[in-house]
Amino acid sequence: EEPPAKSILLLVSHNPNKLLPTIRSRCAKLNLEPLSETNIAMLLRRFLPELKEKEVQGLAKISQGSIGKAINYATNDGLKIYEDLQAVLYAGNRFDLSKALNLASSAASDENIWQLTIELVLKFVADLVKSGEKAENFFELYDEIVKTNNEVIGLNMDKKQAMLNIFYMITKVM
Repeated sequence: EEPPAKSILLLVSHNPNKLLPTIRSRCAKLNLEPLSETNIAMLLRRFLPELKEKEVQGLAKISQGSIGKAINYATNDGLKIYEDLQAVLYAGNRFDLSKALNLASSAASDENIWQLTIELVLKFVADLVKSGEKAENFFELYDEIVKTNNEVIGLNMDKKQAMLNIFYMITKVM
């Protein structure tokens, strides 16, 4: 029960309030900030030297300060997915159904790609909220997308159709 002398245990928790009080009382809290885009870019160059500089910069920008996310995006075409999302969702009244269908089909083809696409869709919506653009509408939209994702997973719904519905919900609010 007691650690060896001169040892340090690191306990990482994204929700420390759920830890038992007896554990929390023995811990020193250390809040860590997300990494800067500069640091993410430096680490990507070190760990994935085959990436082009444009990819490094794009991945650093969308990784939300997480080198783990940046590497995941790099190895799973996350940057391309995000760029495709922007092309579909920023098309305005010229909604490109062909691009939307391709992106929805790609997301539906693999569970990992589905989760990555949902994560990037939520990032897209969060960025819209941060920009101050119709923020109140996007809070509800964010919750609706999370709910849709949970239903898709829990009820084994058609992922392609669900993603198209998500695109529709976003463009309707924009």
